[in-house]
Amino acid sequence: MRLSQSLCTPLLALVLAACGSSSTSSSLPAPTTTDVSLDQQFTLAPGQTARIPGQGLAIRFDSVAGDSRCPQDVVCVWEGDASVHLTLTRNGASRAVVVHTALDPKTVLEGGVRLSLVGVTPNTDSRRAISKAEYRVQLQASIGG
Repeated sequence: MRLSQSLCTPLLALVLAACGSSSTSSSLPAPTTTDVSLDQQFTLAPGQTARIPGQGLAIRFDSVAGDSRCPQDVVCVWEGDASVHLTLTRNGASRAVVVHTALDPKTVLEGGVRLSLVGVTPNTDSRRAISKAEYRVQLQASIGG
């Protein structure tokens, strides 16, 4: 009995250490920043940032919340909506904003730059949930008031 206890204790410690060190982070893409042009659509993954040179504006895609869009395999009475959470940083000052796929606001104005939500992917499906890391948002920035 003494031998099995002496083997079980280190084995248990090894198993617990392995469990404690397992990564609990979701498989979000590494944060990156890319330059984008005005009047061109661009796509961001969670944590990614787009910078508009010459405008002093950076747009970070934080998350999609409250995704009630109609699943692609279902016939719905209403299209549903997804709330896209972004952080806008202009000249060092940041603010959180929310834009929507179906409800207002679909666009936000920051320092003369109009940022419009073009779309959210992937489409919803009633047979499986979308992980936070899978989301992508398509945005477009233009000059406008």
